[in-house]
Amino acid sequence: MIDAPAPDGLWLAIDTATERASIAVSASGGLVAEHTWTSRRRHTVELAPTVSQALARAGVAVADLDGIAVAIGPGSYTGLRIGLALAKGLALPAGVPLVGVPTLHVLAAALTPAHAPRSVPLWAVLSAGRGRVVAACYPPTADRAAWPDPKGLDVLTLDELAGLVDGPAWVVGELDAAARRTLALAPGTVVLPEATCVRRAGWLVALGREALDREGPSEPGALAPVYLGGDP
Repeated sequence: MIDAPAPDGLWLAIDTATERASIAVSASGGLVAEHTWTSRRRHTVELAPTVSQALARAGVAVADLDGIAVAIGPGSYTGLRIGLALAKGLALPAGVPLVGVPTLHVLAAALTPAHAPRSVPLWAVLSAGRGRVVAACYPPTADRAAWPDPKGLDVLTLDELAGLVDGPAWVVGELDAAARRTLALAPGTVVLPEATCVRRAGWLVALGREALDREGPSEPGALAPVYLGGDP
């Protein structure tokens, strides 16, 4: 059940699934640092220094962390590889628990508070390039067992997605102006404001803590990315 970030432990979260990147450091129940930016294809250059600065701002070393959460996809081949490589490279030498979290769950968590569940389904969307998207439908429940499997998602055209959205429903995610107009035409559909559509690593921290409590840490060697459309 996601409501607010858990009150204990030092956590780092890394999301480089798309051109938008986000990292966060959380300590004692509050975000010490969070940075979300459009990295485009500069993850290799920008990610490690940004993480280093955030940890320095929090005044902690990697070995002090109680967990690292990383977005595992769907997402771009290059972005996911860079994020996962850094997360594993930090976690393994220091013996820090590592947890993989589906990318679209980050959007859904922010819009699915346990104390006031949504009354309508939520479609979370990622751009797959050339006018295509990957989308998942989240029921109005904070029960993660009912949330979609990221490995079972297909690449869709916007028209195909619009045909699947059976209003009333919310739509959130990486959508340009043309995509927002197309999806807003679906009866009963509300395309949420752009500020709502940004994946924030602060929510990735909350999901990582929850997953660690529920399932234990991921096995780093077996933690594999889920690429857009399930591509290898």
